[in-house]
Amino acid sequence: MSRKTLQRLHRRGHKFYFRAVVPKRWRVAVKAFEIKFSLHTEDRTIANIRCRSLSNAFDLFFREENLAQIPLERINEAARTYFQECLNKAFELRFDLPRDGMVDLDFEIEGSRQRIAELRKMLKTLKFDPWVRAAASELLASSNHSDFSLDALSYASMLVAKAQLLQNTFLMEELTGGDYDGAPNDPIFAGILPNKLPDAFGEPVAKAATLGATIETYIALKRDTWVAKTEGDQKRSLYLARDLIGSLRPMKGIGTDDIRLVRDTLMNLPKNALKSKLNEGKSLLELTQSNAEGKRLSFTTQDKYFSMIRSFFKWAVDEEQIPKIPGPNIKIIGALKEAAIDERDPYTPAQLISIFSSPLYSGCKSSARRSTSGHEIIRDGYYWVPIVALYSGMRLGEIVQLRVNDLKIEEEVAYFDVCLEEESDKALKTSSSIRRVPIHPVLISLGLLEHHQKMKKQHKARIFDDIKPSGAGYYSGNFSKWWGRYARKIGVRTVKTAFHSFRHNFTDALREADVPDDVNRQLDGHVDKDRNKDAHSRYGKKASLKRLYDGITKVNYPKVAELLATSGPTKNVNTSGTCSIG
Repeated sequence: MSRKTLQRLHRRGHKFYFRAVVPKRWRVAVKAFEIKFSLHTEDRTIANIRCRSLSNAFDLFFREENLAQIPLERINEAARTYFQECLNKAFELRFDLPRDGMVDLDFEIEGSRQRIAELRKMLKTLKFDPWVRAAASELLASSNHSDFSLDALSYASMLVAKAQLLQNTFLMEELTGGDYDGAPNDPIFAGILPNKLPDAFGEPVAKAATLGATIETYIALKRDTWVAKTEGDQKRSLYLARDLIGSLRPMKGIGTDDIRLVRDTLMNLPKNALKSKLNEGKSLLELTQSNAEGKRLSFTTQDKYFSMIRSFFKWAVDEEQIPKIPGPNIKIIGALKEAAIDERDPYTPAQLISIFSSPLYSGCKSSARRSTSGHEIIRDGYYWVPIVALYSGMRLGEIVQLRVNDLKIEEEVAYFDVCLEEESDKALKTSSSIRRVPIHPVLISLGLLEHHQKMKKQHKARIFDDIKPSGAGYYSGNFSKWWGRYARKIGVRTVKTAFHSFRHNFTDALREADVPDDVNRQLDGHVDKDRNKDAHSRYGKKASLKRLYDGITKVNYPKVAELLATSGPTKNVNTSGTCSIG
């Protein structure tokens, strides 16, 4: 490290700071004798690295040849002209806003106060938002120079930010009855006052749509189209963006830097940061800073939340709230790669044998000790759900919410009617999830229809009524966690497998049996890919129940069927239906 850099590294208590003396010719412009930054670390090695970076940037900005392309006074003169225009605009608003009965003056005052805080932060860090930089570029262009340095742009951005800060200060003081004295302490803008009256007062100024209010409008419009889980995820993602960007920020003032901030925060949030009660009262900044080396949200979750935020801004464009989506090219880094890694595998034949020869099916100790070998086979929901998943391909959420009246018989074919009902707590992933799934002969031979009749006689609402909902209200929540624990105890849990692996087994079995693709997709509850290609494919009915039944009967796992036969009605069976998660 150079001697100069070492001289600029200082320690106060446990924290390290960067301090550098401003060259004399710059002190009037920046209104400072020295510049000081906290390096936000107690580690000397990290402090050295950050200090070196800041020192290089400092020397680059204040180098002797800086601003050589444009004389400094010419930039200052352009900045004074820009500030005069800003002040005249604020003067016009000072008259127009109180005359507009639709304007909330307190809201406007708070908006100016918030913008002042943002601009002060920019001046402190020399990190300017796109609107400041754009105005600075126009300011430099007005100096009749098309060739200007990055240093000139930084200096002009600083002047523009100061001009906007003073403009908002003037408006806030005027609207609150305070005094504005022309910024006498500023060597460039001192003494400048409004120099013309507004042309007319007749046209009211439209109230700018804010991010917070627009998000609430969006949620209110979309709420009826979301299931409870989706609504929760949407609110978490949108409120995160609101808290980072600012609830009172005008929609038209949101730019690429704001979207980048949201992206960077998402990529550094701790796992379950937006759900855990332990994080209540903590700011997003605190959460990210406290998680420097900890586990973060999975890339899949990051991408999901970020996509929801992106969909909101796309809706805002459609509603003509904003002209274009801000930061259209900002992406979650690594999300696509991670999504491929996260794709679940089907269970291997060996894993399936381990599962269906485990104590849950061969005999367990009790309902509380299902992973321990014993003499009881408890044929309740915990017994049935994995088998139904393997032989139907249905999603866990679809299985556990099945109601007694969802098992139907038509033309001697028993089937599950996967549907939504009014005044029920059922939810489906997509509209294509609504379908009929014939019940596989193996399930019938094992006594599923008898189990259904028993639930019906007991006036139970659901076929697997012993599966209780989680605290969030989802029937799949508790079971999913239980299955993860059970799979670990019997030695089949891996990073690439989960309960959803049964669905992959089913799809693979359909392919291996050469089941027609349209039947395959209909049984899985996927959109028919051909239906989006041309009008012809969208005519006519879906596959008949008979075709679906013929397809599903071709699904075959010989070893599994043999193992399940030994856990059938002929073996010592506990049919109490009672269960505690273990």
